[in-house]
Amino acid sequence: TLQKWIESEFAFVRMQNQVNSSIYHQYARRKKISMLRRTTVAYGMAELFRHILENDISTPITTTKEQIFSIDNFAVRVLDFTDEIVDPGWEVEGVEMDTPHLSLRIIAPSFSGALFDKGNNDEMVGKKVDVEISVRKYEEGFSLFQNRGSEMRFCHLFGRLLNDIFSPSIRHKFNNVTELDIGGTIPKAKCCEKSQNCAASPFGEFVCKKKQSLTDLCPQNFEEGEIFLNSVRKKSTHQEQEAISSLLDLGFSSCVWDMVKNFSASGLTGLCPDEAYSSIQSACEDIRLLLLDPERFLYHDELKAAPGNSDHAKTPLRIPKNKLYGREKEISIISDSFCRVATTGVCEAFLIRGWSGCGKSSLVATTFEPIRVAGGYVVSRKFEEISSVNPVWTVMAAFNDLCILIKERNSDEELLEIQDELIRVFGINLPKLVRILPNAKDIFSTQASTLHLYRKVDSELTFKGLCFAIQCFMSVISAKSRPIMIFLDDLQWADNMALGLIHAALSDASKITGIFFVGGYRNNEIQEDHAIFSFIDNLESYQIGTTKLDLDGMEEQDVNMMISDALAVFPRNCRALSSALFQKTRGNPLFVIELLESLVKRKIIQYSLRKRRWVWDDAEVSGEEIAENVLHLLTTKMTALPPGTLEALKVASCFGSQISHLTVELLCKSPCYEGLKVALDEAIQEGFLERVRSSEQTFDMTSAKFRHDKIREAAYGRIGANERVRY
Repeated sequence: TLQKWIESEFAFVRMQNQVNSSIYHQYARRKKISMLRRTTVAYGMAELFRHILENDISTPITTTKEQIFSIDNFAVRVLDFTDEIVDPGWEVEGVEMDTPHLSLRIIAPSFSGALFDKGNNDEMVGKKVDVEISVRKYEEGFSLFQNRGSEMRFCHLFGRLLNDIFSPSIRHKFNNVTELDIGGTIPKAKCCEKSQNCAASPFGEFVCKKKQSLTDLCPQNFEEGEIFLNSVRKKSTHQEQEAISSLLDLGFSSCVWDMVKNFSASGLTGLCPDEAYSSIQSACEDIRLLLLDPERFLYHDELKAAPGNSDHAKTPLRIPKNKLYGREKEISIISDSFCRVATTGVCEAFLIRGWSGCGKSSLVATTFEPIRVAGGYVVSRKFEEISSVNPVWTVMAAFNDLCILIKERNSDEELLEIQDELIRVFGINLPKLVRILPNAKDIFSTQASTLHLYRKVDSELTFKGLCFAIQCFMSVISAKSRPIMIFLDDLQWADNMALGLIHAALSDASKITGIFFVGGYRNNEIQEDHAIFSFIDNLESYQIGTTKLDLDGMEEQDVNMMISDALAVFPRNCRALSSALFQKTRGNPLFVIELLESLVKRKIIQYSLRKRRWVWDDAEVSGEEIAENVLHLLTTKMTALPPGTLEALKVASCFGSQISHLTVELLCKSPCYEGLKVALDEAIQEGFLERVRSSEQTFDMTSAKFRHDKIREAAYGRIGANERVRY
């Protein structure tokens, strides 16, 4: 039964609590597993109740709602936790309901291996959980849901069940308020027995039939009802803090506390808060989120008070770096276009245009891994506004990167075939290929075949010759079985020659196959005579399939999901805040993030240690005057930086979007910039820069890049015109 299962879970936790500090790590892990199991059961029960609601399933006439929501009405099915196939924490197989007779099966797909990484990393991997419900026995009876008030009563009773699942010890903290629901019982002394709106219940109490506040019960009892209501509110505030502590002691987050509280408060006449649940559908959505991202929403992080403030803590926002919001349709369009290229072998172009910060680069980057898994080759480069390198060589660098992929992902036999074909196509001009694509020499495996690669090239290579060499190279490398995705970002900084070279690689349809070119550019930062427009015309004139995608800001519900993740609160609890930020930023992802961080920096949004969550005033946020665009906001943000950190950003901005470790080391040798490395670390801590990944597992500790081009532009804009010669 559910009762026995809960007792065993808490016995499991208490037993683990007896361990000594030397194996505390194992205890913390076991506690998380138990919390995840209990949340899975809660989700299964919520889905059962939703099924009853949506299908209007009847229950026996003799059965009361309280009996249906009794803990004794449920049983839990669990898998054998010793089975290695079962991920720890996901052993719950299903939930059984006795009245009405329903059976639910939990479907939690296995992926990402074990929930815990090796070593000391305790992070839990969430899962997208589905359910399968079957009716074991149909019965004649009455419908549980007759009106909205009935469903709110339903939510209230479900809150009691959540109390039992998460922490039976906190149920008593709600007892004094759980009777004050719509259509519920009112203490006899607070309600006039003679009122026509009141009637005796079978339990000797009086039930108020009017769905109004306590102070509206009877005119003669108005003052007494108001006094009673205020006393309940005061007592509820004290009990709330006790209950928060109880749940936090068990490791649960404030999200779980909010959920339990708001379910228990559903339908409370005169006490029902704005956040109270009004439907069981909302319960399913929120509990599902706990399972999808337990580290963010389910577990409690220990935080310390900020200096000089006993209640507020200094903690960073938890904005996911590689998560997109509301871009499923766009991702599907890009993926479908690549699949079409891989299937037919016909070259295509895909152009994404939008304002700076709308997420063009992140959108395309999301497709990289699926394309690699599908057998595609992915190379990515970006043009720089400030660069001494000719834009043509940015394109050449992409083809040079492709040589490395060819070497890494083909067998010796396949490389030998490619090598022989390159020798046949280029002949005595093979050294010219190695000159423009240095990594091409790695494709050649035998010493004998590479002797002539280093022959001196006497003549200079013209642009026409460069285009021809790339066409010849791609005619050998490209194949229907070897689809290639080339992503070049910030085409607004490209010129006619760079775009002409891309066109040359795509236009020789008789020899080149399977090339998928993706380009991104800011359509609000180019003039009508920009080379991109003639480039598009040329693609269409050569009948190269071209898809154009306009990327706008996020929708309001997507902004709400981003804010929910950043603040680790349920989406339903931050809608007003999200709406205010959406109106101010028009849904631009970069603008939303920077504005949110700005509000935290100015303490308009703060983390409360007492409430264990982020707190804010919606009216204060809405009334805030902000910069008209993200560039102004970033510039203002940089003004508050220490002089050394700001100087480091200005220096880094002169090298484009990234400053290499070699450059940093060289500059640090100069007395003028000896503190550059430390200052760059401070800029990274402030969120302006990020470490450069040097391999799949590690980061280069001295290389850094700007988190976004707009941040680099803001830093470069801080350099006065008369100072730029010095920089």
